[in-house]
Amino acid sequence: MNRKCIAAMMAGGLLIGASLFGSSAQAEPPAGHGGHPMEQHRMGPGPWRMNDEEAAKRAAEMFGVDEAEVAAYLAENPRAFREVFPCSMLARTSGHTFAEVMALYEEQGDWRAVGESLGVTREMIHETMAELMAARIADDKTNLTTEEVRTLLRDGYHPRDVRAAGVLGKAAGKDAREILGMKKINNGWEDVAKELGLDAKVLREAFRHDWMMGGPGRGPGMGHGPGMGHGPGMGHREPIPVPPPQPPAEAE
Repeated sequence: MNRKCIAAMMAGGLLIGASLFGSSAQAEPPAGHGGHPMEQHRMGPGPWRMNDEEAAKRAAEMFGVDEAEVAAYLAENPRAFREVFPCSMLARTSGHTFAEVMALYEEQGDWRAVGESLGVTREMIHETMAELMAARIADDKTNLTTEEVRTLLRDGYHPRDVRAAGVLGKAAGKDAREILGMKKINNGWEDVAKELGLDAKVLREAFRHDWMMGGPGRGPGMGHGPGMGHGPGMGHREPIPVPPPQPPAEAE
């Protein structure tokens, strides 16, 4: 695993980890530290406000790792959240357990070396990130499946726009792609909701307490938090790389 791969993993991990540890997590690096993904990982992204028990539960729900193993690690290393999500990411990607991956990290002390030992590649990390993002978007508040989400992300739509379209599509009984076509450069998702005859609260409820999705925002670019706003919103940033599904390997 090269430096670009581990940087990509940590950049993605920061986004996913912020969601994992709740809406109150802050993704900015501490004062005096730059935005390099490795520095953010090493120093820990901001003041975490979740206890160890809750963190273990979230890790298990999101990454499929054993909650008891995460809880046992946190019992010996209280609030060591900055190590939990890269370990969980590598465990899910490699098929190893959380405890096995953490044992490698404690032995080697470097996530890049751990990734190399596990045979994890950049493509594998991207695949895991895509799976997690699609699963996060395609919940019971939308009318989307994970494969439909991945198709829309590959087509260039921003995750927040895909989720908003899925939420409104379910409420209005319309296809999410049709809803995406209603989002223009000069309107916001709240405007789209009104055009569909829906109350904008359906959007606010769907994005409530969800740091990773955040909400379509106010104005162009990143906006300002989870507000519904009246601007171009989030639809014009580069999409998260989503690799196409891979065919099963042929039997030797």
